[in-house]
Amino acid sequence: MAELNHRPADADGSADTHTWVPGADDALYAEILAEADAFVAGFAPPMRALLAASLEPMRARAFVRLAALLPAALADLAPVAPETARRLGLANLYAAWYYHAQDDLLDGQAAASDWLVGHLVFGQAIETYRGLGLVGAPVWAEFGRLGHRSADAYALELQQRFSAVGALGPDQLAAFSLEFLLDRVGPLFFSPLAQLHLAGIPAHAERAKDLIEALRCWAAARQIGDDARDWLDDLKAGQLNYVAARLIERWIPDGGERTLERLATFHLTADECWAEIERTAGSLTHSALDLLAPYGPSRLRGLVDRQLAEQAELWAALRAKRAEFRAMFGL
Repeated sequence: MAELNHRPADADGSADTHTWVPGADDALYAEILAEADAFVAGFAPPMRALLAASLEPMRARAFVRLAALLPAALADLAPVAPETARRLGLANLYAAWYYHAQDDLLDGQAAASDWLVGHLVFGQAIETYRGLGLVGAPVWAEFGRLGHRSADAYALELQQRFSAVGALGPDQLAAFSLEFLLDRVGPLFFSPLAQLHLAGIPAHAERAKDLIEALRCWAAARQIGDDARDWLDDLKAGQLNYVAARLIERWIPDGGERTLERLATFHLTADECWAEIERTAGSLTHSALDLLAPYGPSRLRGLVDRQLAEQAELWAALRAKRAEFRAMFGL
């Protein structure tokens, strides 16, 4: 099939689908969840109960929903049949389910039963890919490569766990880079690579390279926003994230012990550092939009635009909160 260098028009001749948002696909998400429920129902009662209990909170998790609906959102840039997009979305749901279970296990927040659940849903993701003819296809090598990079990133994260903020050194902080963020969620980039393959778009095509890089920029910006909300809670749990690492790098305590309480005070006046974090997220999001611009309005472009607006609200809210606390404490 010839390489695609321009976005195909919709059936009615229009190319304007940029108003699509995940919430508009309730019916599709319900179908994907119904198939996951059928998978769960196929087990004997003890395992069925464990799987059902684990799946229940996944239904409402924004990232799980987004992952399940992403193939449909990419179908105007990497055209595949609706059923193929649905099956890719189902595989994404299983993969996201697995990685949530893995996160809980690594964070010490999971029960022994989560080992059983994770094992089964990861296997089901592979079986779903097998049903699409992807196991053994040239693109399948990327599944293993991305998985290995993710495992390396998680191992690095575990290695950087700490008991005191003052014990963190420059090398530990530098390890929490943008590349680290992307490596950790790397396996979820297999789905768009697979979709491009199924759409007949070779990996070396300009469209394929632009789409994957746009997704990487979008995902990194999204994670920075999440880390900006969670950095203090993560540190309290002995875990670094990207935003916490950037703040600690700029933090030069005015004598005394380096404590979490002092860092929490420092962040209220670290406007330059916060502005740099905001610029990084904004630059990534704008890079995604620039990469998608040659292909006209698209569903993915609509998602990126939506994230840009949401993060503008986030940064404004964080600035207002810092100003409120500065006034409260007379800083």
